[in-house]
Amino acid sequence: MEFYKALLAVNGIGVVLEGDKAALVLPSSLMPHAAYYLGMMYYKGQVVEQNNVTAYAWWNIAATNGEENAKNNKSIVTKKMTTAQIAKAEELVKEMVKKNPKLLNKKCGSFLPWPFPTVAFCARPDTIAPTQQAMKKLIPFLTLIFAFNLVAAPKGQLTYETPEAAAKDPDFIIQGEYAGEGTDGSGTNNQLGIQIVALGEGTFQATAFQGGLPGAGWDGKTKWVYTGKRKGKAKATFANDESPIALHYNDGKVIATKGDQQVGTFARMIRKSDSIGAKAPKGAKVLFAGKDNGSLDKLQVTKDGLMKEGALTKDKFQSFKLHVEFRLPFKPTARGQARGNSGLYLQRRYELQVLDSFGIEMTPAKNDCGCLYKQKYPDVNACFPPLTWQTYDVDFTTAKFDADGKRTAPARITAKLNGILIHDDYALKNKTGAGQKEGATPGPIWFQNHSNPVRYRNVWIQEK
Repeated sequence: MEFYKALLAVNGIGVVLEGDKAALVLPSSLMPHAAYYLGMMYYKGQVVEQNNVTAYAWWNIAATNGEENAKNNKSIVTKKMTTAQIAKAEELVKEMVKKNPKLLNKKCGSFLPWPFPTVAFCARPDTIAPTQQAMKKLIPFLTLIFAFNLVAAPKGQLTYETPEAAAKDPDFIIQGEYAGEGTDGSGTNNQLGIQIVALGEGTFQATAFQGGLPGAGWDGKTKWVYTGKRKGKAKATFANDESPIALHYNDGKVIATKGDQQVGTFARMIRKSDSIGAKAPKGAKVLFAGKDNGSLDKLQVTKDGLMKEGALTKDKFQSFKLHVEFRLPFKPTARGQARGNSGLYLQRRYELQVLDSFGIEMTPAKNDCGCLYKQKYPDVNACFPPLTWQTYDVDFTTAKFDADGKRTAPARITAKLNGILIHDDYALKNKTGAGQKEGATPGPIWFQNHSNPVRYRNVWIQEK
């Protein structure tokens, strides 16, 4: 019981206990992570047995799959809910509201609008609370997820498909990358990179990286996270409760201060991938270059000659090198997987995620941009801000199979995002997520349609 009281106190999550079951109500985008971490820590701080934690959401069901998968962080399984499961979830939520309305946080206490509530059923009785050490590990994690990823989007999800449309939003002008030199709280002078992420209605998250921007000097370890608020149309202030350094955006640059003393200046940086505009080499096949050339099924082209999400190559491929340029929408009030989602499916088996993950901390689900979906994180978060043209350059070697269909060698991938190496000759364990089953046959390239206005251009492939 104390475990759930702690969760309720820290995060405002609705909780009710019924016999040998405990149920949580929380925003649905947290559901897979909560199920995973409850599975890891619920019973005496140990990983629970197979199927002991199941989480129901309106559209998906996620379950921890036992100790081995939990340790490997592969515990999230997604499929459509049955009508009975939806009814069961709805019935429990209504019963919870009836018994104790105060348990439900405003952000997740109604069935509409987004985020829809989630009900997580924990089959273990809570008579034995987890260890204090386990609770200390769990609560900060959930707090972090709530603080950034899962706060309800204010007043719907704004979507800007072009830089021209986004320019009317003052948050878009502030969001971006900055670099310069500054003094940290201990008085040490450092080169720093700053990424400012717009979260809607004049709110921001900023991260300062020691050494420079990710993929351009950052040491990969030291960083400071700030929350910010816009003042007027062209100013914003940022604070970190654990640092004496404050950040101030004013007319295109960021100033760092300590009390009334200026300790750093940072200019806006607009990075450009070194492969942007790369021409197809001799022998390569151009898949898209502004108009239909007969290479793609389900192709839709915008008036300005960009490819919409959803296209699929007519040809199928084994091993290849692939160049893709893509642009993500600016959706400041969206969170997580709703923030400009598509996907680059190799052989329609292996997905490189396409998503606005600029400036964020990668989630345990391994489903952010650059991830090999639910299988591997990118070596660095190399995302540029939304509505910037970005590149994927992929060197893919197909898996090998013997005459009996047994795999004798895994598929391998080397990939760069915006010219920055994110996967180095990685051996794929199997197909990813919703990818098709592995096999000896070639497969197409699919630009996944996830109902977000992601745009593509300059796409070509060279078979090896």
